[in-house]
Parts: sequence; structure tokens; C-alpha cells
Amino acid sequence: MKKTIALLMAVLMVCSLAACKKTTNDGDKTPTPTTAPNNNGGNNDNTDNTNKDPIRIGVITSITGEKALVGEYCKNAINMAVDDINKAGGVLGRQVEVVYEDDLGTDVGAVNALNKLATDDKICAIVGPYYGTMILALDGEIKKAQIPVLSATSLATVGDFGNPWLFQARTHDGHIPKALVEYVVENIGNKVSIIYGTDASGIGQMEAAVQALKDLGLEPVSLDAYNTGDKDFTAQILHIQEANPDVIVAFGLQVEAGLIMKQLRDMGVTKPIAGLASYASKIAIDLAKEASNGVLALTDYIPDTPREEGRVFAQKYKERYNIDSDFTAAVDYDKFMLIIEAIKIANSTEREAIRDAMFKIQGYKGVANVYAFDEKGVGGTSILLIEIQDGVAKPKDILDVVDWQQQQ
Repeated sequence: MKKTIALLMAVLMVCSLAACKKTTNDGDKTPTPTTAPNNNGGNNDNTDNTNKDPIRIGVITSITGEKALVGEYCKNAINMAVDDINKAGGVLGRQVEVVYEDDLGTDVGAVNALNKLATDDKICAIVGPYYGTMILALDGEIKKAQIPVLSATSLATVGDFGNPWLFQARTHDGHIPKALVEYVVENIGNKVSIIYGTDASGIGQMEAAVQALKDLGLEPVSLDAYNTGDKDFTAQILHIQEANPDVIVAFGLQVEAGLIMKQLRDMGVTKPIAGLASYASKIAIDLAKEASNGVLALTDYIPDTPREEGRVFAQKYKERYNIDSDFTAAVDYDKFMLIIEAIKIANSTEREAIRDAMFKIQGYKGVANVYAFDEKGVGGTSILLIEIQDGVAKPKDILDVVDWQQQQ
């Protein structure tokens, strides 16, 4: 009898150990995972492995309104990522599901979208909207909601918000306008005109460019502002013509960028134009058509990117949608995949665990950038210099503007 009881106890112990064994899914790797979970001796498993409900991630983008084309690129890119992830087995043994909310192309719409997503406790993180003014409007709401939000605004001040839940998956304007000014002064000329939008990003970019000129002992020969949504830039262009610059440095959003390029050339201005990401976007190039030829820009991504991860993305996007991808598609794809990477590192879908894991991402090779999040949650480290030729953005060089390995 004692032998029988002992045998039964041994069988039960073996079954119990088998049931407690951790399971992992190696089929859901991102294209280039560069960080690994700190398991602290294997005690970092915060996930209930019996939970097979989908992992839900929120996405705020412009589905309707004037900025709806940006939302279309966003949805295309993220839907492609979700399909690839789920076909490969999901994440933590679970499928991934996306919940889209329309920001209506407005700051108020973005706030309403965030609040709707954040109150759903099954949503573990959010891909935030693209535009800087929306992120400014969302900052306080993100703090209150305590949910990780990935932003791709280029605002230089995001890291100074003191918001541990907000992450910037972009090389910010504290680096990019300076790099652009230094390049054009060295390679084109030192008489620089600046035209910029009066949204938060445009003002920040203009101020950084003016400071970069000042550091070189220079001042802009003309400085012209316009309001977001403007369609006629005649007054600004006439002022630029009077200043007779060597080069025009231009900051603004995609639609305005396309119109400015076209109107400059239509009014006979032949001076070189150099801008940031909006000037390299497909939206702007399609609006400007041949007027975009010869324009230089610093951007995160073009379909002809020299980054291997970006080339793979560009090909898959073109095959699936029969159109070229845009940099907004690429940065939204990266934001989504960075959340996936953080979930893997955390081995959890708890919001706080994902937030903490974001800081552990160092040297992640995305489609549009190499990401290494510092203590302020700022992650972009490089930028791509391009030139538009025959309506197509062509790469010239990758500029590493943040030494992320040194900041460790």
C-alpha cells in the first residue's frame, strides 16, 4: 500500500512540473531583434500562459479629414505587420489585434481617441498620432491614463515633458535642422532663406535652424512663416526672391511642402531647396510633380532606402498594396514593432511592464531608423539624406546624429 501511494505521488509531481514549464514562441521574432529580456534568473515571467485572448494594441491616426492619406499609409503598414506576426504564431503564444481610433486630423480628435482607447483595460499600449500638436495635446492625458504611447513627432521638446509613458520613436529636431543647415552651408552656400509653418514642429525646426546658422556666424537672409493649411505662398516667395539666397531651407507638413515646391518653381525661383521629411514624402512629391526634382531632404525613410530592413518593408508594401510606401507608413510600422519588441522583452502585456521594457531597447534596427531609448524615452539615432530625381527620392547618405552606444 505504501509503495502504491509513493508511486502515485511521484506521478503527480512529474505532471505538476510539466504543467509549470514555461513555453516560448520563437516564431514571432521581429526582423532584427537587438535586445533580450533581462530574466533575472528566469523570474521575469509576468504572463499568464493560459490566457489566449488576443493582445490588443491601440492605434490613433487620421482616418477621416484632410490628413486621411497619412492614416491610410498608417493602417496599411500596421495591418501588414499584424498579418505577418499572426501568421508566424503571434506574440507570447497569442494573436495580435489592433483597435484603430480616428483623430479626425485634429488635436481634440486625438484626445478623444486616446481616452477611448486608454479606458479599455485590454489595450496594453498605443501607437500615437503622427503630428506634434496632437502629442502636445495628449501629454497630460497620457500621464493620467498611464499607458505606453509611441510617438513619431520630431519635436525636440518631447523628452523634456517628464512623461515616463511617452516614447519618441524618431530622431528629433534638436539634431535634424542643425544637420541640414551644416550640410547646405558647406555644400551649397551661406546665404540661407528659411520658410516654415507655424505649427509646433515648424517653429521648433526654424528655431533650431536659426541657432545652427548663428553657431556658424551667419543669419538667415530671409525668414518667412505661413499657417498650416495655407494654399497660397505668393507673399513668402516674393520675399525670398528679394533676398536672393543661395539655398532655401524649408520646414512644414506634407501638403504644404508639395505646394511650396510647386509654387516656387512656377514663380521662376530656381534656387536649391532643402527640407526635412515632409519634402521627401510621396504626398509632397505627387503634389509638386517635376517641381520636386533636385530637392534635398533629410528624412527617416524612402522606398529606395539603403537600410536592409527598410528595403524588405518597401518590397512587401509594394507587393501587397501596389503602391510605394511613404515615410509615414515606415515610422508607424516601426512604432508598432517597437511595442511588439517591448512586449517580448517584458514577457508581459501589463502596461507598466511594457513601459519599463521600452527603455531596454538599444540598437533596434527598424525600417526607418536605429532605435535606442535614453532615460527620457527618446529613441531615434540617425537620419537619411536624399535627393529627388525624376519624381523619386534617391538616397545620398545616412547621417548618424546620436551616438547611442556612448550614452549607455
